[in-house]
Amino acid sequence: MTASWSLVACILAGMALAYTVGLRRSLAVAGGAPRSLHSLPEHHGVLLALWCGVPALAVFALWSVLERPVLHLLLERELPPALRDLSPGAHSLLMNELTRATGSELSPPVREAA
Repeated sequence: MTASWSLVACILAGMALAYTVGLRRSLAVAGGAPRSLHSLPEHHGVLLALWCGVPALAVFALWSVLERPVLHLLLERELPPALRDLSPGAHSLLMNELTRATGSELSPPVREAA
């Protein structure tokens, strides 16, 4: 299981925990008489689960979309001036090699240089 799916599983587990807490809390407030609540206890649990899970899933989805461009931009800013001033083709090759190096997919020239 990849790290991203593990994070989604943790968020879903947190939502399940929030549902349980919301359900129990609404029953505790009602004093065992769910008829005194304006909504069903399950609705209180679902609302709490949504308030906990939807923002976390939205941030996760946003980061999944923006992760590569943000990291690429940060990497370009950290390059020394000599490497920033390369021709567009050489710069693209350098960035591809750096990207592959972070993914443990080193090409033979990078292995020799390392």
